[in-house]
Amino acid sequence: MNAKTVRNFVFKLHRYIGLVVGVLLIIVGLTGSLLVFTPEIDEFLLTRQIGHVIPSEQRVSIESVLDTVKAAYSKVPELKVQTIYTPKEPDAPYQLNSGFKIKWKNAHPKRVNFDIHKVAGIIAAVFLALTGFTGFYLNFRGFVTPIIYAITFTPNPPDPVSQPIAGSTALSLTQLLQKADAALPNTVTTAVYLPQTPEAAIYIRKKYSHEEAILGRSGVYLDQYTGKTIQIEDALKKSLGDKVLDSFIPLHFGTFGGLPTRILYVFVGLAPLILFVTGFVMWWYRYQAKTTNSDV
Repeated sequence: MNAKTVRNFVFKLHRYIGLVVGVLLIIVGLTGSLLVFTPEIDEFLLTRQIGHVIPSEQRVSIESVLDTVKAAYSKVPELKVQTIYTPKEPDAPYQLNSGFKIKWKNAHPKRVNFDIHKVAGIIAAVFLALTGFTGFYLNFRGFVTPIIYAITFTPNPPDPVSQPIAGSTALSLTQLLQKADAALPNTVTTAVYLPQTPEAAIYIRKKYSHEEAILGRSGVYLDQYTGKTIQIEDALKKSLGDKVLDSFIPLHFGTFGGLPTRILYVFVGLAPLILFVTGFVMWWYRYQAKTTNSDV
């Protein structure tokens, strides 16, 4: 098999894997976006499951609710109640959550495996939803950007363009950089995006000294022929819509919180493997229990 054949095979493999993963990320992103309506979804599901709560003259005590739940789950000792949410309205139910932790001390391996699976699943669901949605944005910016501007009531700025002048050539890069420095003083140039067509504007990325982003969140669009400032992106004066859009890349790559966040994202990337292994162990315990009972 020659090098060209291998390369073509790798490209095809990458393409099809990318398509499959892309679909999965779209699903993760869309379902993750529903998390903003968690209270409404919880209320709807609870109503479907237990019906409407009919208020009485006196509310039952919190302790009696705890005792009722403990009795209901007495056969599942690994589930421990951690939080009790009292009703916010007379027709709302109490809500109780199991502990969000891993019990290591004096715990059976089955319990440890269950806790790891539970905690890893919850953490992974949150961060994979974030990376899924932001990854969708990175691949479909033209579709997502107007939506973000619309829901944040932010005006959608027009595409910056240069006005070609007959018989005229573009200004030198040095001249354009000087004009960008004048438009955004007290910043340093971190990148220059050269125009690829006669109508395109030159974009010069800028950064303030206090910004954490590697390339900064500021920039200047200039007419490549006249050096006229077409649009300024000032990190100190950005609109709500632009701030939301700027947050997507650090959220996607885990660069918003320094080294601890980057390490966390490494473990999030390993979460599917952890869930697979712990899920298999849980299945194995159940399989062993069934086998033992059938032999009796």
